[in-house]
Amino acid sequence: MKWQHQQKRFEQMLAYMLGRRPDEFGLVLDADGYVGTKTLLKALNEEAGWRHVRRQQISQLVASQPDAAFEMNAHCIRSRERGKLFQPTFCDDLPGLLYCCVRQRAYPVALEKGLQRTDEAMVTLSADQAMALRLGNRRDNHPVLLTVHTGLAQAQGAKFYQYGCLYLADALQPGTFNGPPLPADRAADRQKVPETAPTPKTPGSFTLSPQQRMRR
Repeated sequence: MKWQHQQKRFEQMLAYMLGRRPDEFGLVLDADGYVGTKTLLKALNEEAGWRHVRRQQISQLVASQPDAAFEMNAHCIRSRERGKLFQPTFCDDLPGLLYCCVRQRAYPVALEKGLQRTDEAMVTLSADQAMALRLGNRRDNHPVLLTVHTGLAQAQGAKFYQYGCLYLADALQPGTFNGPPLPADRAADRQKVPETAPTPKTPGSFTLSPQQRMRR
């Protein structure tokens, strides 16, 4: 089917993703309803029938309509019709376990320092491991799945917000989540005590050998 024949269906798909239920696709919109175009494309390309979509086709859809249902800036897109969108709501009645992913390289740091929100987004969690892995795979080819113990996290001061079928948190303290064991070499690095640096020599000095000391 040629792209022009798919355009109406594609518009309906985007309207649902950006104007109704972004959470079903693992998307969290900002306060103005925007999401990064790259993030949207990753979500689209996970859906059967839309794995061929590229940014150019989204741009063409927006530009081809005088009263386009969507608006774009340099890096983001949103729906003009946002009346049916929901906002994050504080939630203290949580599943006992939630799941999220971190990049493999960031895992040792996460174990030591916990998880913090970034400038762009809060920590995104799901009660469904498959969804958590889906989000993790968008950032890393081999993400590390973390199991978050929500009761323990709340006792440590974490606040959770429900966003459709997703959950958001500002921060998670170390010890409130767990994951697979670190590789032996990485675990050793965390426990290694730095060696004491040798005392620098004074300019022009040298060290006497035991034989030299005896002769003196």
